[in-house]
Amino acid sequence: MVYSPVDPNQEINGVLSYLASVDSGIALGPVALSAQVWVGAGAAHGTGGNAIGNPLFVVNANGEPVSVPSAGGFLDIFLKTGARLGLGAAGGASVITNTAPGGVPVPVSSNLTAVLYASFALRPTWVFAFEAQGARTARALDGTMPNVYTALYDGRLLFGQKYSF
Repeated sequence: MVYSPVDPNQEINGVLSYLASVDSGIALGPVALSAQVWVGAGAAHGTGGNAIGNPLFVVNANGEPVSVPSAGGFLDIFLKTGARLGLGAAGGASVITNTAPGGVPVPVSSNLTAVLYASFALRPTWVFAFEAQGARTARALDGTMPNVYTALYDGRLLFGQKYSF
């Protein structure tokens, strides 16, 4: 279900969402590179843009949903330093290609994300992982000036473990 950004109790139908992407990857010994570029509309706006999450759309004056077009991509490099340790870095960006679809200003113009991560196998069946993420979003903070953007920064640290039987 998709809900109106104006009224969270109102369900919206007819949101067009599409995504075209090209993925690539190559392994060069202990180094693995992967990349993706994409273009779409209505896809969840964010690095990777794989339409995961709620569709990105605005509601015009007639109450009809209008999909927001965007483009982006990412690059990931992973280094397996031995039997136990792996290190990686990734970065991505997405840009809204029309900041006023249907005449409605969209408050976000772009996202940039950088990620550093590591995994360590304590045992072959027990792996610990750590990830540090940083993001920068260009966002209009004043509805009366929709083309004036301010950078907002976000960061997070993630920790996980996986145990296989």
